[in-house]
Amino acid sequence: MKKCTRLIKCTMMVNNESSWPLLLYNALANGDKKISLKYLTEFEKLFPDDPEGQVYLAETLIKTGSKSEARPLLKKAAASGDKYFSNLAKKLLDEIS
Repeated sequence: MKKCTRLIKCTMMVNNESSWPLLLYNALANGDKKISLKYLTEFEKLFPDDPEGQVYLAETLIKTGSKSEARPLLKKAAASGDKYFSNLAKKLLDEIS
């Protein structure tokens, strides 16, 4: 599933069906939390089981003061089979507890 999700992301960027992945990258790079939140929320709707998106959305929610909204996303990512994002989610959960 992870390879499929990444393939879809790349296909969207290459075919320019949606410019939001590039806009999200720029928003994250520039620290624009409002735009990041908008696009990460959209990403979560498209890929609700992707731990990468869950962790990035949760990080942005934490930075905007919405820890209570971040917790369910982090718990879901922590329970995923993706070792990297599962560990990162667990670390973030410890930090906000």
